[in-house]
Amino acid sequence: MVTAELAAALPALVLVVSLLLAVVGAASDAARTSEAARSAARAASVGTDEAAVTAQAKQLAPDGASIRVWTDGPWVRVEVVAPGRYWGPLPLPVPRTTAAALLESGVAL
Repeated sequence: MVTAELAAALPALVLVVSLLLAVVGAASDAARTSEAARSAARAASVGTDEAAVTAQAKQLAPDGASIRVWTDGPWVRVEVVAPGRYWGPLPLPVPRTTAAALLESGVAL
């Protein structure tokens, strides 16, 4: 009796664990994109050149992430977009973060 019940519950358990792993991976990617964007925006605001800012963001971001740096008036903005994850055939939300920092006086990108 216990064996039959376990055999019936095991596929559901595997399904739940696989979903949990996919969600934790997506949350990790979201945290890494946030940290990469924040750190890169701060570095750009003090005058670090754009190539170094992009390299720093790529080091912190998930593999395959795209990084965009631009100025918007007195602000420097950095957007980091990580590649999406899938749970089977279903896509999970794409981690996308934009961070902004006020340019220090005398700094131009």
